[in-house]
Amino acid sequence: MAIRGGDDGERAGDDRSLKRKRIPSQVEESEDVTATRMATIGGNDFEDVITEAQSGTPKSSQSLKLQSSDVLDCPICYEPLKRPIYQCNNGHLACSSCCKKMNKRCSFCQSPIGDIRCRAMEKVIESTKVSCLYAKYGCKETTVYGIESTSHEKLCFFAPCSCPVLYCNYVGSYTDLKSHARAMHSWDQDDLIMFVFDRPLIFSMDLGKKKMVVFQERKDGDLIVVQAFKGPEGVSVTVSCIAPMASEVCNLSCSLAKLNQYTTLRLGLMVKKIQKVSEQMEFEDGFMFIPSYMVSGDHLKMQICIGRLKKHPIRSSAVLVSEKLIGGDLEMAISGEDDGRRGAFDDRLSKRQRLPPLDESEEELDEDLFEDSSTLDGYEDGEFEEEEEELEEEEEEEEEEEEEEEDVTGMATIGNDVEDLVTNEQSGSPKSSQSVKLQSSDVLDCPTCCEPLKRPIYQCSNGHLSCSSCCKKLNKRCSFCRCNIGDIRCRAMEKVIESSIVPCPNAKYGCKETTTYCNQSSHEKVCVFARCSCPVPNCNYVGSYANLKRHACSTAHAWDEDDFLIPFVFDCPTIFTMNLGRKKIVVFKDEKEGDLIVVKAFKGSEGVYVTVNRIAHIAPGIPEFSCSLAKLNQYSTVRIGTMVKKIQKVREQRHPEDDVMWIPPKMLSGEHWKMQICIGYGYKYIHI
Repeated sequence: MAIRGGDDGERAGDDRSLKRKRIPSQVEESEDVTATRMATIGGNDFEDVITEAQSGTPKSSQSLKLQSSDVLDCPICYEPLKRPIYQCNNGHLACSSCCKKMNKRCSFCQSPIGDIRCRAMEKVIESTKVSCLYAKYGCKETTVYGIESTSHEKLCFFAPCSCPVLYCNYVGSYTDLKSHARAMHSWDQDDLIMFVFDRPLIFSMDLGKKKMVVFQERKDGDLIVVQAFKGPEGVSVTVSCIAPMASEVCNLSCSLAKLNQYTTLRLGLMVKKIQKVSEQMEFEDGFMFIPSYMVSGDHLKMQICIGRLKKHPIRSSAVLVSEKLIGGDLEMAISGEDDGRRGAFDDRLSKRQRLPPLDESEEELDEDLFEDSSTLDGYEDGEFEEEEEELEEEEEEEEEEEEEEEDVTGMATIGNDVEDLVTNEQSGSPKSSQSVKLQSSDVLDCPTCCEPLKRPIYQCSNGHLSCSSCCKKLNKRCSFCRCNIGDIRCRAMEKVIESSIVPCPNAKYGCKETTTYCNQSSHEKVCVFARCSCPVPNCNYVGSYANLKRHACSTAHAWDEDDFLIPFVFDCPTIFTMNLGRKKIVVFKDEKEGDLIVVKAFKGSEGVYVTVNRIAHIAPGIPEFSCSLAKLNQYSTVRIGTMVKKIQKVREQRHPEDDVMWIPPKMLSGEHWKMQICIGYGYKYIHI
């Protein structure tokens, strides 16, 4: 993205395609020219400046990282920003939801907010890519930061799952957890109990010592956790599967029964997916409640049968469980004689369907547990479904009423107590930040001059951005909508710019530095790993300064004049020849350190010009060279003392520059001539 190069203007980055021709910088454009251009801007003729700034070949964009995702969050509610995004005249952001809650008043400066869109931040949000939080567990997905990333993480197949076995701290993906349990835990009553799908299994629980039982399927390795929570009125039993919420994981259902000598309580339910076992009961439904009169002491004898769900929708009166398991929305059955202790529990079952009593024999009990009934006694086909729909409608109405009450309550508090609402929004544990990747750096460039944006950044009332330099050049008029620009700061984009991190383009040559996007060009100019091209004709090698010297020392180039590579020693004069018809470049190599010096001649209208350059980066830390260059004739000599300039690539020159030797035509006899050069450290040869 940035251009690096030497101090003579011949930059190695020039061979890369440019995004657009840049507006001339202050170094390239004199103050007089700038003043003249500014005088011409007015009326409808500022399009010429924009056209000139954006002309040229497009430049490829690059991806970069933001150090913190906090700059993409609403500063009030801390939720990820999404369209539309608003800002006040002072540049403070707010999401549309907070604008309404704050009654269109900025929470920081109390200015009006909700009319000026921050379109630059909207583009940044659309360009963001964030890796899944569970990348270390194997997920390779990347999503847009915000709602999309949150939605993915909720359903990610690689969500971390904790081992449910007591005193085991293993955490891994769903697949790895099943392998871990099979390898590290034995199939016994202490760790795991083996089960097979669609086969009933009797187990016991001791509420005083063992309130949790872990099962593992023999073939697939699925982990099922049965937990018991004792309360004042009875015991609640939950059945969970340690698995992510991903659709790739098969849903399970189970038939759970509490076995007593003369009574049986039975429940068919969906097995809920959890990623970690909790010591507190978190389920509001889908659990078995065993009344206290059915619990004798702390010992529970139960039976479970688990199966896969082949279909997800609700069929008639029952959730469709495994083909052999009974289904029902919290179905319960009680059989046996009334011992007088069930009165309090009868009220709980008044709205639940009771199944026919069971026989005492275990075989008949098993058959009933595997019965697939599409309707329940006491209900005609479709009646249960209608009742469910009515209950759902009532719940939705209650939720809507609660939301309206919250909105009214929230809006009523907005007056002079804005700070209270902001405090409520910001209360709670802070959200951990994560690294965000921007797909394109174009959103961080000024749309007028295409240079990286720097502080201060301005925007018009319609949300169009401009850097401070372009604001002045365009006489504070937006180049898109011609509104006034230069008064409203876009502080959100300034924070994004400060948080943006881009690796050095010379990373493949060894540089490990990272800089902010707006300062990358400053680093590239002094990067010690700036790419240097081999000056020997017909050689395409490109590498760092150190690697280039090693390349020149290798067998790739011979040390002779035919290969344009001549050895030299510091402070020792070397005589060589040049021929404009065949040999316009002569390359010298230091015998000790391997530095490459390039002497190049090009013909002008008034004679021949000769330059002396060194292939090296311009970073501080390497010594400067100077040289004495002489044109030798039989009876005359022209000599010049000059500093040896650093370049990264030899280019064609058409016009003479500073610090060159000019050889007048009268000193040239044809295209062949003899010269002498002496190179030394420091400035010893600049005055001869």
